[in-house]
Amino acid sequence: MSAKVFRRETCRFSTERLHFPAEQGTVVGNVVLYGATGGEAYVSGKAGERFAVRNSGASAVVESVGDHGCEYMTNGVVIVLGKTGKNFAAGMSGGLAYCSMRQVIFPRLSAITIMVELEPLDAGDREVARRLIGRHVELTGSPAERRFLPARRSSSEVRQGVSD
Repeated sequence: MSAKVFRRETCRFSTERLHFPAEQGTVVGNVVLYGATGGEAYVSGKAGERFAVRNSGASAVVESVGDHGCEYMTNGVVIVLGKTGKNFAAGMSGGLAYCSMRQVIFPRLSAITIMVELEPLDAGDREVARRLIGRHVELTGSPAERRFLPARRSSSEVRQGVSD
């Protein structure tokens, strides 16, 4: 794995040196982007638990996340190209999390149904996703975007909302 920090606070996590498929093991640890206020992160592989918890301004693309991803997020954009763990987006009060609804684990009765809205991607959302995923591919060489963007009908965003 290599990480490179650019002048614009962009981090790239690539799996060039791994001897196994990135999605089969965690390549960045727990609490990456905890409380992040800006910048970008592109992860070719799986992030551990609590990825982007309390994120308040960073943008990130990751191939999958462990449990509690995007918990208590207040701002920023996170795109998960693959699976999410339990409790994804619980307590999220702002920002956007894009994910494939076929890959997200939501319990039937959860705090998430009170705090967030699940919506299909509109044209503006697709443009944001294409731009960030394009940058992800450019920096990491990941083929994972093929699993996300072509499946427009099944992709949704998790958007902060208030329940009546």
